[in-house]
Amino acid sequence: KTRATATLRQLHIPPNVMPNYKQSPMTKYFLIILLNLILAQPNYSQIIKYPNKSDSTIISIPEYYKNFGKVFSPDYCPKQLHLNGYVKGYKLAEDEIIKAEIFLQENYPHKSKRIKNRNHWKKHWRQYLAFINNNNEKTIFLHLEKYNHKPSETSIEWWSTVVSIVNEEWDEHHTDDFVINLTTNNIVPYSKYIESKK
Repeated sequence: KTRATATLRQLHIPPNVMPNYKQSPMTKYFLIILLNLILAQPNYSQIIKYPNKSDSTIISIPEYYKNFGKVFSPDYCPKQLHLNGYVKGYKLAEDEIIKAEIFLQENYPHKSKRIKNRNHWKKHWRQYLAFINNNNEKTIFLHLEKYNHKPSETSIEWWSTVVSIVNEEWDEHHTDDFVINLTTNNIVPYSKYIESKK
């Protein structure tokens, strides 16, 4: 015979009678799905590095390139983009930066004869400018530039303050401009983007 403890007696619960909680199969299934979703979320803070603690607009993504990237403020707007579908800027999110790099590395190389492999832009510096176009689509202007030698302080200052836009490729091995549409999942050279907006 089992004796009731003092606590059980105070609660008027007879011995061997305890709440029996069972998880339904659906509850277990939901918890498993939820856990998988949490674990599947990429940690962009580990992929994107911030080498300058006082300037969060300077980034580095070693997985995609060796040098640095500059993320421009939504308030910055080159006059050239005003003429080609620019409506307003917006703050670029980390996952959108990664998405832009994936588009560049995975999609565009298959469309160009001069780009032999995905390491073509490994040494190029980046400039990112996010904007909403006149179709209300999230868009990124991406400028890539490769220096023959270590860039001077003047070059770095220019790179970090002025978005470079080259309508024509003045050096196909060192400079490229792309427009990446995050809404339609499309990437085109800036020269073709201009033609489409005429």
